[in-house]
Amino acid sequence: MIKDAKMTSHRFVDVVTNSLAQESSDSIFERQFDFVHTAINHYTPQKERDPLNSKMFKFIYEIIPKIPEAQQNRIVILKNKLVSFAFSNEEKKLLLSWKRG
Repeated sequence: MIKDAKMTSHRFVDVVTNSLAQESSDSIFERQFDFVHTAINHYTPQKERDPLNSKMFKFIYEIIPKIPEAQQNRIVILKNKLVSFAFSNEEKKLLLSWKRG
């Protein structure tokens, strides 16, 4: 992907996964996931999408337990965004088992 920022989708995913956890604004935090999703699934060649979606899935899955209970809004955001990056069968199975308790 090369668009307005002239950054590859691989680099964009790296930037997001390395810095987004420190973002204090929930609005900015949430919006970045939409940008990453678009970068991966619209501007990245098909054969390169799965690894990037998996990287985002793993990032979100691992950050959820680290969010303080007081930040329920952020936890809801992450749980909603997790679904949008679940493309592999293992990730889908994990989501189903998580939903079932």
